Amino acid sequence: MGDAYGRTSPVRTYSPTLYLEVEAPVGAALALPRAEELALYVVAGTVSIEGQHYGEGRLAVAAPGADIVLQAVTAARLKAWENFIRPSSFEPTNTSVVVSTGSLK
Repeated sequence: MGDAYGRTSPVRTYSPTLYLEVEAPVGAALALPRAEELALYVVAGTVSIEGQHYGEGRLAVAAPGADIVLQAVTAARLKAWENFIRPSSFEPTNTSVVVSTGSLK
């Protein structure tokens, strides 16, 4: 849903948004679209962002406007969406990822 990688979803939205479902083979690199509020949920497998690994059931919230490039450590399936409402209790942990939760399973 939304616009990414030069393509536009046919799903009609009433405000700018983005929702991606990604299947990445081992070793694949993917630059996520820049957004003010972007969350990434690892459904299966493991990905790496700036050397930090995020496995199945983990949620990573990007710093506003951060350039996020993820690498598939294993074959991975993930979801990314914009307009994630970041709780005020989230504290920055590095330049690109604001917070990573424990398992959400």
